[in-house]
Amino acid sequence: MKFIVSLALFAGAVVAQVGSSSIAASQCDASHLQCCDTVGPTTNSAVSKLLALLNIPLDGLTGEIGLECDPILSVTVPHCEAQPVCCEGNKHDGLVNVDCVPVNLDL
Repeated sequence: MKFIVSLALFAGAVVAQVGSSSIAASQCDASHLQCCDTVGPTTNSAVSKLLALLNIPLDGLTGEIGLECDPILSVTVPHCEAQPVCCEGNKHDGLVNVDCVPVNLDL
């Protein structure tokens, strides 16, 4: 498990910040709203290697991949010091979230 967390942290250092295209928090189902340390595309080699290590297939994944994510528990008063995203799938208890779209918490 230490290796997986270390690899996730390495991936976090490699993945670039998400662009400015985002949705309002109110457009995301509250159960899908996440705060992720790192967000990046499946084409990023560090992200794809982590997905392969965890046996998560790339086929059918759309959007960004969120790494080291925690749920944002309140849509009315959202708080996220990292990168807020709306993710359709949660893998490995928040280590990897798939099909993510950046969220603007101010909208």
